Amino acid sequence: MIGSISVKKNGSLLKRLSMFAVAVIIAATGFIFPAKPVHATASDHTYGYQIGTPAYGQNPEKIAAGIDGSVYTYDSSRNEIVRFADDGSILKRLKVSNIINGHINALSVGLDGNIYAGTYDKLYVITPDGETVRSFSLSSYPKGIAVDSSGSVYVTQTNQVVVYDSLCNQVQSWGSSSANSADGRFNNPLGLAIYNNEVYVADQNNHRVQVFSMTGTDIPA
Repeated sequence: MIGSISVKKNGSLLKRLSMFAVAVIIAATGFIFPAKPVHATASDHTYGYQIGTPAYGQNPEKIAAGIDGSVYTYDSSRNEIVRFADDGSILKRLKVSNIINGHINALSVGLDGNIYAGTYDKLYVITPDGETVRSFSLSSYPKGIAVDSSGSVYVTQTNQVVVYDSLCNQVQSWGSSSANSADGRFNNPLGLAIYNNEVYVADQNNHRVQVFSMTGTDIPA
């Protein structure tokens, strides 16, 4: 009886060790062979698929899309900009501390393929390989960035949209330095996007999205 009990215990231990070894192999495979996008099966079709797995990063904060279909995220846990192909595989990891000094608060990708990253008081233009093309100081904290077809950079700062040309010179702005709920004014504008020659601004504390022409003229709904 004692021998029988010993065999059962050893068998159970071997089984647990085998299961642990299989789990380690599966986990390691996830790092070596990037996962494909996971497509949804929801009947309402509101959810498409996911790119990446926890093996790629823990805390993605910002996201931007390139004209070639690649997707860029800023992972604040690893302090990296990660570039994904549209099949979910990683194309590039850029260690932010090797390029710029500071936390990335806003992220965009231009038609030229360059990455536009805003920190606390600067905006950096970076190639997909991590080389800094240029940088310039900002008058206040950037919250959103968008780049138009000419290379002009639109930045939400304080309660304004500020526009810089491709040489980093400020060329125009609209809004005001103080919060305001009037049309064309903002209260903590965050997200920013350009589509079909119009500028879309997420006016957070006014609970609305405002749409403008490229020169800042308010467009009626």
